[in-house]
Amino acid sequence: MLLPNNILPKDSLYFNGGVILSELMEVKKIDFFDLYNIVDLKVGMTMSVFIFSLDWLYLAGIAKVDNGTNVELCI
Repeated sequence: MLLPNNILPKDSLYFNGGVILSELMEVKKIDFFDLYNIVDLKVGMTMSVFIFSLDWLYLAGIAKVDNGTNVELCI
């Protein structure tokens, strides 16, 4: 699912993680739902794809969600 060969690139976690990462690089820390609204308006991302992509960024050590609801850039 990171780089599938049978679906559109915009449906991959790699592409959607990049969209999330580009927004995080601008602000460094942002509310979870504010970030979702921004990327949803930009590329039409569903909540489930957003969460899977955010999980992928977390596993890669790039982003984390703090004790509240803020998503934070780790790099």
